[in-house]
Amino acid sequence: MNNLRISIINIPERGFQLESEISVGQIQPRTAKALPIDAVTLSGSLTPLGDEFLFRGRCRGVFEQTCDRCLGIAAHAFDVEAVWAFEEGLAPAAAGTEAEEVEDPHRHRFQNAEIDLGPPLWEELQFALPSKFVCAETCKGLCPRCGANLNAGSCDCAQSTRPDAKESNKGLAQLADICPELNDQASED
Repeated sequence: MNNLRISIINIPERGFQLESEISVGQIQPRTAKALPIDAVTLSGSLTPLGDEFLFRGRCRGVFEQTCDRCLGIAAHAFDVEAVWAFEEGLAPAAAGTEAEEVEDPHRHRFQNAEIDLGPPLWEELQFALPSKFVCAETCKGLCPRCGANLNAGSCDCAQSTRPDAKESNKGLAQLADICPELNDQASED
């Protein structure tokens, strides 16, 4: 059962109250890439406003993914306000509207006297998704030499004698083999 599809005849004048935990798999479009979240909570009210309907509420959840620095678990909680307007009709692309018409991202269309809150909720999840996952702002990451998690303490690389700078910076060393002409320019500078 999809508790995000609401028949407009079930929406009283005072509004339809909603508080629901939704499985993200339930609202994910078939062609969309999965998000690192299992469930999201949607709460709010869907209210009639003449020929339109207005949803005002909140979307809450926690994204979980490996930390980009240390590969531990990174959790990113979010709590965003949602304000979506719904009007009856075809979506602009289906209706054949001109490309110059700018569609309001908070205005959605519905058909068959049923409002689906799933698509705008999926959009909110896309916007709430962090671009970088870190377990903590103070995360020290992994040692570039031995791969030890530096959050757990220093590694043996820090105590060992350090080789010269040219040998220790192997990250870009292969570029010298690929572009030997750049090596010659660097020595002239």
